[in-house]
Amino acid sequence: MKIGALSLFLPEELLPLLLACSGIAMIFGARKIAASLFVFVILSLVLPPLLLPLVEVVPTWILWLMLGYVVFLIPFAAVSLFGALVSPALGKGASEQMEGQLARDAAVVMVTAPFKAAAFLIRTLLRAIR
Repeated sequence: MKIGALSLFLPEELLPLLLACSGIAMIFGARKIAASLFVFVILSLVLPPLLLPLVEVVPTWILWLMLGYVVFLIPFAAVSLFGALVSPALGKGASEQMEGQLARDAAVVMVTAPFKAAAFLIRTLLRAIR
């Protein structure tokens, strides 16, 4: 499930609308999006009562690691969702090529951003000292 982290920000009142959007996507032939939305809605209803006792038992550092992993996957999930939305217009081959290039760019930004931020902070501190 590629949009799992999105459930943290969605109210429960939105789930019937997402289920309806899943049906509309199925009508228009976007089976991949329809299936993802349907599975997302069902898991959003079933998993919280099952996972709550588990989350209370798991050590905090493991929860932080899992949160970091989810945050790491968000850009790639966005690229995949964008590729699924653009695929009917561009075709499968062009869409996959675009997804690969966008995923590469996202990975490069994710690797270089901390170093650029550290360099910016160091430059700012050095200017403040002078």
